[in-house]
Amino acid sequence: MASASWLSLIDYSSKYSTSLSTLRRRIKAESVNYQLKSGKYFLLDHPLDTQEMPRQTTHSTQPTQIIAEPAKEKEILTPRQSPANWDHTVELLGEIKKAYRLVLQEKEEQIQILKDEISDLQTLVQALETENKRLNRPSIGIDRF
Repeated sequence: MASASWLSLIDYSSKYSTSLSTLRRRIKAESVNYQLKSGKYFLLDHPLDTQEMPRQTTHSTQPTQIIAEPAKEKEILTPRQSPANWDHTVELLGEIKKAYRLVLQEKEEQIQILKDEISDLQTLVQALETENKRLNRPSIGIDRF
């Protein structure tokens, strides 16, 4: 019997045109054969629809840190649920708004300075064009008489 070939999730995803999230869901549900080596998942090199339910999953002997998250949906924070956190959130939001207003004010000042410079440059261009026309105009001299 030939030894099983294992592919990383990225390689498997590319080879069988399956999204990484689908592969991770199947691993979580333990509906595919997988190995966990050094914190990296590997799947058998077979299409998902041909894989049998796993009899045994192989995990590496190296310790990996797993942080468990609650299975329930995350709730939106409202004032009734946690007043202390809500007050802190409102305070942070106020600081962000203040910083945003300050940045906008600085940008508006920069825009006004640039508009003033453009106006000065346009005036200078007009003056130079007038002087250029005056210098290029043929002069009428007294020598011709």
